[in-house]
Amino acid sequence: MLVVYGALGAAYLLFTIGWVLAVTRGGISLPNPFFDFMFRLGGWLAIVAPAAWFGLTFLLTRARLGRRGVAVRLLWLAIGLLLVAPWPFIMGGNA
Repeated sequence: MLVVYGALGAAYLLFTIGWVLAVTRGGISLPNPFFDFMFRLGGWLAIVAPAAWFGLTFLLTRARLGRRGVAVRLLWLAIGLLLVAPWPFIMGGNA
């Protein structure tokens, strides 16, 4: 299981790097300061999301022991791989 967790952790680390690349290459500046702030905040939250999902999954599923607990943890990590993937970077568009 340690190897599986390591591989998943590496994937989440690559997702964080992908979000950094997707957000920094956007270069969008909005005329309204509030909208510009919210856009930049969303970019930073997207960068933090993979690491937060990985860490919180371990934190919130640690109380469950046994095979069922491991299966639940792996299920949530697999769901996270789809939800926090850097889709703008994967698809080649801007953030």
